[in-house]
Amino acid sequence: MRAIWLGLISMLVVHDVSAASLPPLTFGHEADSLRMFDSYQSAKYEPAKYAVRYSPSGKYFNMDVLKASYSSPTFKFDSFGMPMVSYEKAGESQRTYHYNPVTLSQFILREHSIVINGDMSAAKKIKVAADKLIELQSDDGAFRYDYSFRIWPMPEFKPGWVSALGQGSAISAYVRAWNTTGDERYAKGAAKAFAFLKVKKENGGVRTTLAELGDGLGRYMWLEEYPAEITPYTLNGLMFTLIGLYDWCKSSPYSDRASACYYFDENLKSLKKVLPLYSVGGASMYDLSVYTYGTEKAKFNAFYHMIHIVLLNGLYTVTGDSELAIYAQIFDSASRGSR
Repeated sequence: MRAIWLGLISMLVVHDVSAASLPPLTFGHEADSLRMFDSYQSAKYEPAKYAVRYSPSGKYFNMDVLKASYSSPTFKFDSFGMPMVSYEKAGESQRTYHYNPVTLSQFILREHSIVINGDMSAAKKIKVAADKLIELQSDDGAFRYDYSFRIWPMPEFKPGWVSALGQGSAISAYVRAWNTTGDERYAKGAAKAFAFLKVKKENGGVRTTLAELGDGLGRYMWLEEYPAEITPYTLNGLMFTLIGLYDWCKSSPYSDRASACYYFDENLKSLKKVLPLYSVGGASMYDLSVYTYGTEKAKFNAFYHMIHIVLLNGLYTVTGDSELAIYAQIFDSASRGSR
């Protein structure tokens, strides 16, 4: 039964991508996508739990219902109660812990949801975490990671690497810290974080294009989570960054507001242009490295499949663009199909 359902979904997702030379993957990766669906159902993921009508002043995807998984040995809290992350393998006895701007931003976003629930004690945690973000931010607005990181199939990123996800998440966190405390330092931090999103990849930034996906696509902008020499086009990274751009488009008190709105619109166009490429029978790929790196396997992850659904629905609530809602429904329906 499931094979029939996935076959029908496959036909639904073949949209016009004639500007690119890459057709949607509808054959050859079904076994991997089915394993992802099995993992998804075993984990009992429920994207509806995190559904919101998105607003820069509202809850960030119901972060308060997300159980904080700051469990040892992956996480620890510093003396001020701020989360730090270790990326060594679990079996290693000596671990080093680092501040990750995404982890700190998510901490702020979760605490902001708790403030909305009426617990103002969380505002103190927001201030401490936002101050730490300012401490981590370079003068040019970048959040540079102080540790090496490797994600297949890309080469290892050396200390000093940057990420659109870090920039966009920090904007969302800064906006809420500013709203909660009234401290304009956080608005200035958001403006700096946005300014760095404009820096091209070849100049040490995160801004690139869709040119690696086919002729005629170089006019489409892309803000990359992992700005390697060969772009993987990481789906969740772009969408989280879009949310940050939307927050700044609607919240900036400075002259950069129109620019933030422009970057949101342009990257939304890019997302819609290549969204069909991510779908394999309704299973969403984590990135497009199967195309750009020529890997034998498409990359699937059950948790990020849920995140894709949540983010697409959130972006739909602020744009009214039915194509986003359609793909959210395709991904959601396929993951709940009968086996």
